[in-house]
Amino acid sequence: MEASVRELFERYERLFNRALSGVVDLDEVASLYAPEFIGAAPGGVMTGKNDEYFAQAMALGYANYRNIGMKDMRLREVRIAPIDEFHCLAHVAWTATYSRWDQADVAIEFDVHYFVRHLDEEPKVFGWVTGDEEGVLREHGILGPPEGLRSYKRTASFTEESIPENLLKDHSTKEGTWGLIHVEQGKLRYLVTDERRTPTELILTPEGQPGLVEPTILHRVEPLGPVRFHVEFLRRDDE
Repeated sequence: MEASVRELFERYERLFNRALSGVVDLDEVASLYAPEFIGAAPGGVMTGKNDEYFAQAMALGYANYRNIGMKDMRLREVRIAPIDEFHCLAHVAWTATYSRWDQADVAIEFDVHYFVRHLDEEPKVFGWVTGDEEGVLREHGILGPPEGLRSYKRTASFTEESIPENLLKDHSTKEGTWGLIHVEQGKLRYLVTDERRTPTELILTPEGQPGLVEPTILHRVEPLGPVRFHVEFLRRDDE
């Protein structure tokens, strides 16, 4: 079992890094997982099915990692703890490398604990336990705009009916001006369309992170049903 489980996570590594380059094979990704699964993190416990909604969530997840600057993810170690002849707990050590807006790249080491079932020809992941990923990324300056910015202006709150036409078309902020798109209610699709960036599509919600807008980078938004949101603008004091 140990050799086949290691091969599973080597495949996981290859597919993840291909997805970071913009080549996402959702069928291959789905083949890593069992038909149903459970996930746990400090924020809660969830269950799900390996269906089209899971595939969409994975695609959005890869896009989000690209958007926040993940460059690659490397497998460091796999330790297997057998549960019985068909199941095991795989303690997997990863290193993720991120680019940051105004600092050197940073490599972050972290562990994920996976429940693996090996009943058929290939092992499948049916569960995982992760740490506080968001907290770690904040500590390293990955999430959010660069340090040293201050908020100097915000728009009114827009709805799907009052959203200005120019926000629905490709547009950008000026040099030195960053933006945070805060969704207050509903869902908003945020698309980064600039040729200088990997095409990215994120679904913004009140529970998630604000959409980060880089200076001069083309982007647009699309309401997904009823929505209310506003945009906060930030810049350095000397700009």
